[in-house]
Amino acid sequence: PVVCVIEEQPAIWRARSLGRWTGLDPRIFLGRSDLAGADEAASALAQWQARPNEWRALDQRQRFATPEQLDDPSELLAAIERWRIELARLGRASVWPVLVIDALDDRSRVAELAQLAARHDLIVLASLDDLEIGRAEDRHVDLRLRLHPHEDALEIELAYQRLGPRARVR
Repeated sequence: PVVCVIEEQPAIWRARSLGRWTGLDPRIFLGRSDLAGADEAASALAQWQARPNEWRALDQRQRFATPEQLDDPSELLAAIERWRIELARLGRASVWPVLVIDALDDRSRVAELAQLAARHDLIVLASLDDLEIGRAEDRHVDLRLRLHPHEDALEIELAYQRLGPRARVR
């Protein structure tokens, strides 16, 4: 189960995902038929919609929350726990909910999120637009990746691993 904490509407998040999966402009999936590739997008969307099990699986594994829900996460945590119980009833032996945060607005939240993850058995994946994380935040991070775009590639830098080396792969 994945809870995406996002500022935008879930439809925009899904359109961005569909755009990445199909290689098409995500605005097409929001109804923009005047863009190049609209016919391909309609075909790709029809193919996805023709596979209802995949849509159902996505809906069963992905929910949305707003950044404000992190200010007092009790309701969000209760919803995650209900979801965890529901999945356990379906025969899932161990359920590790993932909290995806796009993007952290305040790097001081890193410590709070680490405590939240530890107390509630969550995996937290958070993006941060600010590249400057200090030692105070770094000690709460298990793994930090930096993405570096290149003309025809993306370089991923393993910038921090508590007990390990740094590395890059393109």
